[in-house]
Amino acid sequence: MKSKSLQEPAITKDQERALLRRARELGKKLPAGRNAWYDGDRKIIFVALDNQSGGIIGLPRTLFPFLTGAKGADIAEMRVDPFLIWWPRLGEGADVTWMIENALTTKGLQTLAAYIRGMNRSPKKVAAARRNGRKGGRPRKKAA
Repeated sequence: MKSKSLQEPAITKDQERALLRRARELGKKLPAGRNAWYDGDRKIIFVALDNQSGGIIGLPRTLFPFLTGAKGADIAEMRVDPFLIWWPRLGEGADVTWMIENALTTKGLQTLAAYIRGMNRSPKKVAAARRNGRKGGRPRKKAA
């Protein structure tokens, strides 16, 4: 016999229909993934959003722990559901709302901005790299 606290609350058919109607309405308002692709050169996963939100978000693959050892071809093969990006070869997925939250947080924006800035090759950066190379390269880390 189940205890009373663990029993599911009984709802009427009218309440069930009202809940389903409300869920459909919310589904139309929530941002949903329409398309996704992987930029292997920049190592960024992009998701195009649908519904009222629109827009495109991009996250570095380093934010997805299960992608650390994955090959680019495995990452590039994605399935897009409205609320889930799924990598079938890896058996892993990410929630679209989680991706949006990470893209809009300060940490997520800073991570992406630093990654993109680090990819730029300005003449000053090239000259500094050459000077460091002449000196023997990057200094070794000292043991703490």
